Amino acid sequence: RISDEILKQVIDMYKKIRNTFRFMLGNVNDFSKADLISFEDLNHEDKYMMVKLNEVLKTCVQAYKDYDYKTVATTISNFMTNTLSAYYLDYTKDILYIEVKDGCERRGVQTVIYTALDTLTKIMAPILVHTTEEVWDFLNPNSTTIHLEAFPEVKDYSINEDVWVELFGLRTKVFKALEEARSEKVIGKSLEAKLNLVLPSALKAICDTELTKVAQWLTVSQCSITEGSELNIEVVKAQGTTCPRCWNMVEHVHTEDGLCDRCDAVLNSKGA
Repeated sequence: RISDEILKQVIDMYKKIRNTFRFMLGNVNDFSKADLISFEDLNHEDKYMMVKLNEVLKTCVQAYKDYDYKTVATTISNFMTNTLSAYYLDYTKDILYIEVKDGCERRGVQTVIYTALDTLTKIMAPILVHTTEEVWDFLNPNSTTIHLEAFPEVKDYSINEDVWVELFGLRTKVFKALEEARSEKVIGKSLEAKLNLVLPSALKAICDTELTKVAQWLTVSQCSITEGSELNIEVVKAQGTTCPRCWNMVEHVHTEDGLCDRCDAVLNSKGA
């Protein structure tokens, strides 16, 4: 029998994650298992998320074996609130909403979201019975109940965790600088910002290797990076015009539709 304390924690968890679930479900509406991209073919940002999801799965499977339902609820809630919602789903909106519908970049993000839905729904099923059944019906129409499904197998994914510690350290400092720039009225929202970053050689090499688009990952419109002896972060107002589709500040727009080069290319591609 689940104690009242654990039951309260499960209810609190549901309140925190329900909007995240809605967002995730809405963004795999045009996605199926056939569209999944293999771990090896994902970009580094998506691989990081798959590894973190795998760690959540491993923790929860062991917690169930130990009848430790509090750890299950806490682990899932923290992952969905902090890692998924506040981090990954925040900056990947620019990919989900803007990129070519069936392009590799968008399909990579959808692979992470779909896998997260499948995994989290299964490991939450014992404690969120009805909600997980509804999610499962959406993901797998005409399938049997989720409560006949087995937990996913823990994978042997691996990444270099040290480089991501460095990257998130940089991200924290950038966000602090953006907040200070907002307070000083240099910018309003973050997409009005241009970052001028001076990075030590090792950190610059990590950014070059691990990040697909640095500005997008840092949720700003523009970012220039130069190498230097010490880290320096300068936030200035981005110059140019706001694209009405992606809301990024860009230096060039097309006169016929006012769109930036990226959005114009997407809308004129066959996969848009």
